[in-house]
Amino acid sequence: MSVTLGDGERADAGAGQVVTLRPRRGARGEPGRAGKLSRTAVGPASTPAGDPAAAPTADVVGRPLAGELADLLDALTDRGPVAPLRVELGDLLGAWASALVRIHRRPVDAGTRSAPLPWVLSQEPVPAWVTELPAVAGRAWAVRAHPATRRAVDEARAGWSASHRVHGEAGDDVVITRDANHAIPAAQLLPGASTGRGDARWDVASALDWIAVVLGPALDPGWQIDPVADFLAAYRALGGQAEPTRALAVARTIATAVEWSAALAADSASASADDHAWLAALWARPLDLVTGAAHLP
Repeated sequence: MSVTLGDGERADAGAGQVVTLRPRRGARGEPGRAGKLSRTAVGPASTPAGDPAAAPTADVVGRPLAGELADLLDALTDRGPVAPLRVELGDLLGAWASALVRIHRRPVDAGTRSAPLPWVLSQEPVPAWVTELPAVAGRAWAVRAHPATRRAVDEARAGWSASHRVHGEAGDDVVITRDANHAIPAAQLLPGASTGRGDARWDVASALDWIAVVLGPALDPGWQIDPVADFLAAYRALGGQAEPTRALAVARTIATAVEWSAALAADSASASADDHAWLAALWARPLDLVTGAAHLP
């Protein structure tokens, strides 16, 4: 599927613009269109539809993580998983992990606004309309009907801890900066509608989920690269202490499956058989977690 430009974005963006993958999200987990690891030129201050707080307050110097990863995937395809490219992937993921650790350690005060509860914890986690989509009907119905699904979502909601400053967004709102030697010194987290005081574990769950869903399928299995494990290893090495519970991981995978199902439904005319297979696999993930067939990383 291709990326649809959100409100305020230009298809003819040129020099000075950045490259990003930014799925458009909406109410009740029903976003507009979105794409897998694709590249679309947009302006540095462009904002996803329905997400007015997502644009940074100042110009951001650097490139979004999705663009960096897309270039790295091209290089891996051309050259194979050689050591320098593996190191660069580790640096990119490590920069994101470091940025999360930093924001979670920033103090929360009276002026820190409360981040909204993720929709999957405040509404029906698997809306009925999803079970009517031919591509995912069976698996979506199984997730919706499984008693452990509701228990996991209820547990995640009951255990929600709005005690840290959080990013609240995923990999589409991470910008990578490089120094004069092309090294990766830092990642910037673009503030969004979900930035504020929330549960740091949701940030980490969202990062792990984005990596597994967007980056993981784009890697050749023969390369033997596990980006989820690499991110988590970097996060732990940096002293990160907000790893998600199984219940939060279930809720995050459900939210992802619903949001991408809505994206496919909105862009069904251009969806390929591979897109349908990829989407069906997304619905296997929460089911594997609630049944114990899959383990947390």
